[in-house]
This record gives sequence, C-alpha cells and structure tokens, in this order.
Amino acid sequence: LNVTTATGAVLDAANLADATTITIGTGSASIDAATTDEAALAAKTTVNNGTTLTVNNYVNTDLSGLNNQGSGSIVVNTTTGAVLDETKLADATSVVLGAAASGAASAIDGLGSNGATINLNNQTLSVSGYTTENLSGITSTGTLNVTTATGAVLDASKLATADAITIGAGSASGSASDVNSLGEEKITIATGTSLNVSGYTNQELAGFIKQGTGVLNVTTATGAVLDAANLAD
Repeated sequence: LNVTTATGAVLDAANLADATTITIGTGSASIDAATTDEAALAAKTTVNNGTTLTVNNYVNTDLSGLNNQGSGSIVVNTTTGAVLDETKLADATSVVLGAAASGAASAIDGLGSNGATINLNNQTLSVSGYTTENLSGITSTGTLNVTTATGAVLDASKLATADAITIGAGSASGSASDVNSLGEEKITIATGTSLNVSGYTNQELAGFIKQGTGVLNVTTATGAVLDAANLAD
C-alpha cells in the first residue's frame, strides 16, 4: 500500500499502519510526535521536492529514516526536554526550539553547517562536552550555553555566538587573543577546573567568573606587558 498525501495532511501511525510507503506529494504535511509514533512514520516517508513535512512536539526520537528527495523541507519543532542529535535529525532542514533543549557538542555541530540548521527561536540551548567543535553556525536569536569537557580549546571563531562558556571538567586552553575576543565576563571556571591561557602580551584577562577552586593560568609571549588590572584574575 503506497500513500501519497494532499496538502494539509496529518500523518498518524495508527491510520497509516498498513502503508508501505508514504510520500508527501504536494504542499505540506505534519506529524504530532506527542500523539503518534513519529519514528515509525519517518521510516517509510519520502518528502518530495518542493514539499514540507513538519514534525511537532519533538523530544528525542530517531527520524533518520526520513527520505528527502532533494529540495523538500523537513521542519522539526521541539518541545520541553528535547535532546538534539545529528544522527537522529540528519534529514532535518530546520530544527526550531519550542522550549529549552540540550545536546552534546559532538552531536550538534553536524546539524547543518556548524549547527546552522538549529533555530534557537528565543529559547536556550545547553551544549555539553565541548572540546573543539565548531558551533558558529548557530546564529539565531536565543541563548547558547556551552560547557566544556577536559582538553577543550577555546577558539573565538568556533564559539563566536556562545552566550556563556563554562569550563566544566579538567582543564581547557586558549590563546589570550581568542579568550579576550570571546569575552572573559562570559567564561566561568568551575571549581576544580583550570583554564590555561597562552600567548599573553597585553590583553585584558579580567572579569572571569571563578568558582571555588577554579584556576586561571596565564603564559606570556615575548614582549608581554604585565598589568595588574588586565591580569586581576
């Protein structure tokens, strides 16, 4: 049984249980993940060129079974508790946050180019386990909070749109110019962790949020000028 939809179609796993294939044939169609088995539907659905499939109330199911013919749009609207994972959302052309969401850095940077598929939509995305991933594609309005894993490297170009960066485990490093460019005031050095800054010459490195036993270590470059205000932390 092969089913092709008309515009405005609502896909329901129970109604389409006997369908072998489902094709979004024209206009738009939708799936409500809160009321049906979206993964089962995704596994047999093809989105034709020029059509749109919208999945609402997404949390964390695997939608990788979707087939996009090429120029189709697959819009995923999340709800409370959503966890973003590029392997499960590989076919999404847009992931729109409907509430706060989370995800591992390694599972987010591949959602589009450097996370560009993600639309924060004035919500908060909390990214964990950051090491060296590029998240610069997440440019929409909202809040992007990043927590590092041990060995993380703070790169201003990769973290340009981060609103808050927490050194969350072990040690992290970064050049003085990168850290200064990111903005010390949005970097928290959690208790028991350290941030190692290299290549210091005369950058302002004051304004970090240091918790408990958090440590800031600075290594100078040749010609460095030591300034008490710049190095207050």
